[in-house]
Amino acid sequence: MKEVSPLSRRLPKLHGFRNPNRVDYIAINVGDLEKLAEKGEIDLTKSLKKYKLLGEGEIASAVTITVHKASASAIAKVEKAGGKVNLPKAKIAEEKPESKD
Repeated sequence: MKEVSPLSRRLPKLHGFRNPNRVDYIAINVGDLEKLAEKGEIDLTKSLKKYKLLGEGEIASAVTITVHKASASAIAKVEKAGGKVNLPKAKIAEEKPESKD
């Protein structure tokens, strides 16, 4: 009869912890907004993916952009060019109604 390796040796090794609640953001640089600046308004919150605006590059035109997150340097660069960065408000947990005694 052939000996079988223990189950722990047959399973693939999983290295590290994988957080099931992790949120991945797609990075967009301020320099990339120049290509989309023709419209004047950009709303990336309607997509199922989440976007974060980063401060790499320069922008010359005024753009109003709505993203899930933005770095402080990106907000400063957009506002310096005359634009505005809108961040959606966090969902506020509904307060429990107070019981009437």
